[in-house]
Amino acid sequence: MHARASGSSSSSSKRSSSRHALSSLTSLTSLVLEDVRLQDPVGLGGLSALTGLHELHLDDIRKVMPSGPPQQEASHEPRTPDQMRELREQEVQQYLMWQQELRQDVQLGLGSLMQLTRLVLDPYLLPEEAHAPLSCLQQLQELKFCGSTRSPGEVLRLPLSLTKVELEWDGEEALSSSLCPGLAALTNLQHLGVCGYHDDEQDAPGLLPDFCSDMQQLRVLKLHGVLSRNALPALAQVLPTLSCLESLLVHNARGELAPLPASGVAGYLALPLSPHITHLELSWGHAGSDEEDAAEAAILHSGCGQHLFAAGRQLPQLKQLLLGVPAETLDSEDVDGYASQVSYLGGGLGEGSLPRWVTCCPGLELLWIAGLLEPGEDMRPLLQLTALTELFVGGGAVTNDAACEVLSQLSSLRSLGVFAAEQFNDTGLLALTALRQLTQLAVAGCKISAEVETDSGDYHGGFLVLQQQEALPPVWLQLLDSCVRSKHRTQLDGESCGELALQQLMALQTGAQERVARLEQRLAAAEATLAARGKQADAGASQQQLAAAELRAAELEQRLAAAEAKLAAAEAELAA
Repeated sequence: MHARASGSSSSSSKRSSSRHALSSLTSLTSLVLEDVRLQDPVGLGGLSALTGLHELHLDDIRKVMPSGPPQQEASHEPRTPDQMRELREQEVQQYLMWQQELRQDVQLGLGSLMQLTRLVLDPYLLPEEAHAPLSCLQQLQELKFCGSTRSPGEVLRLPLSLTKVELEWDGEEALSSSLCPGLAALTNLQHLGVCGYHDDEQDAPGLLPDFCSDMQQLRVLKLHGVLSRNALPALAQVLPTLSCLESLLVHNARGELAPLPASGVAGYLALPLSPHITHLELSWGHAGSDEEDAAEAAILHSGCGQHLFAAGRQLPQLKQLLLGVPAETLDSEDVDGYASQVSYLGGGLGEGSLPRWVTCCPGLELLWIAGLLEPGEDMRPLLQLTALTELFVGGGAVTNDAACEVLSQLSSLRSLGVFAAEQFNDTGLLALTALRQLTQLAVAGCKISAEVETDSGDYHGGFLVLQQQEALPPVWLQLLDSCVRSKHRTQLDGESCGELALQQLMALQTGAQERVARLEQRLAAAEATLAARGKQADAGASQQQLAAAELRAAELEQRLAAAEAKLAAAEAELAA
C-alpha cells in the first residue's frame, strides 16, 4: 500500500489524533511526505508504528510559525516595542522547539523501521546532535539525502547493506575517507553520487574521492560540484580498483585542481578506465562562470588528448563521451549560455585528438566535445562513427567546409549542436538540411544571420533551435524553410543561401509532382487490370484497392497544393 501527502495540516488537530492517524496505517509499505507544512501540535509521532514500510520519502517538512503580528487583547493596553520584540523572540524559540520535536519524531521513527529498503530524507529532519542516525536500518539498500549534509555524524556507520547512495556535501572540511569512514566502508555500493556544494560567495572544501578505494562493485560513480584540490591524484589511485565501473562523471564547478602524479600532461595516462565503461563525462565550470573561472577549474589541459586516449587504449563499450562544458548547463535549455561556456575553452586537447577518440571508442553514440578541437582539426574521422546519433561540436574547428563535407554526411544523427563557431554561418546551416533524421538542432554563438535566427540571447546575440513536434514539419524541412529567408551570399557562385534553399524547395515540388504522376500511372494500370479480369469476386477487392489508391492520391494532391502555396509565399518574400 502506498500513501503520498503534500500541503499543510490543520492546527485544530490534536497531537494524539495526529499520532493515531499515522500509527493506524500499519499496512503501508510506501510513504511519501513532501512539501508539507505542519502546525503544532501536529507532528510525525506515529511514524514509529509503521514497521511494515519498505520505502520512505521525507522531504521539505516543516512546522510553521503563526503569520502576521501578534493579536491585541481588547482589555490590555497596546504593547510597547520592547514587549513586541520579546514576544517575537518567544515565538522564535517556540518555532525552534517545534522543529526539534519534529526531528526527534523522525529519529525515533527511523529506529523502528527495520524493513526499510529505500529512504529519501531531508538531512534537516535529523537532530543536529544525531550520531549515526541510520545505523539501525540494516535492510536499507538505497539512500538519498535530498538536501545538504553538513555533519560527518549524519553519514556515520551507514548500513553496510547499501547499494546506492546519493548526497550533497556542504561540510567545513573536504569529504574524504578520514572524515567520513562510514561512507568509505560501504563496500557493497554499486551506485554513488556525491555533489560538493558550491556558491559564488565563498570557497568550499569539496570532495576528495579516496573514499571510493574499497568500492570494487561500483558501476556508477558521479562526483560533481566542487572537487578538492587533490581530487585528481586521489582519483588516479582509486580508478584501478573500480574494474566494474560502467558510468563515470567527474565535474569540477570551480577552483584549481592539483595536477596528476606525473610530469606534464602525460599524467593523464594515470587515469585508467574500466573496459566496461559505457558513459564518461569529464567537465568543468558552471553556468555564469567567466573565462578565468573556467580556465582555473579545468580538468583537461592542453595536449592531454594524446595521453587520455593513447594508442593501444581500447574502450569498446563506451557509448557516451562528454568532455568540456557540463551537460547540466543545458538542463534549462539555455543554448546561449552553453555557447558562452564553450567559447571559453578555446581548443586545447591537442592536434590529432579526434582520430584517437574514434580509434579508442568506435561504438560512440553520443559525443559532446564542443570547443575542444583545435582550429583546423580534420573532422573527417567522425564519419567512421557509424552509430553516432548525438553530436555537440564547436569552436574554431567547425567551419562551413566541415559542415558541408562532414556534418552533413552523418546521416544517422538525430541531435546536433553547433556552438561558438566563428567560421560557421548560413552556408554551413544550409548544408545541414541533408540530415533528414534530425529531431533536434541547436546553433548558438555562430555567425548565422538574423533572418534565420529563432531567438536572441544575452551573450552571443541570436541563435537557432529547432525540435521535432507533432504539428510541425520534420526538422530538416523547418531548417530549409528558415534558410529561404537568408540573404547571406555564398563564396562559390554569389547566390544567396535563400536562393539556394528556394531551389531545393522547387526540386522537392518537382519530385512531388513526379510521384503523383507515377501514382496516376499505377491507378490507370490497376483500372485496366480490373476491367480485364471481369470477375465479380475479384472486382470487389480491386475496387477497394482502387478506392484506397484514389484516397492516397487525393492526400498527395493536398500536400502538393500546400507545398505550392508555401513555395509561392517564399518566392514573394524573397522578391520583397
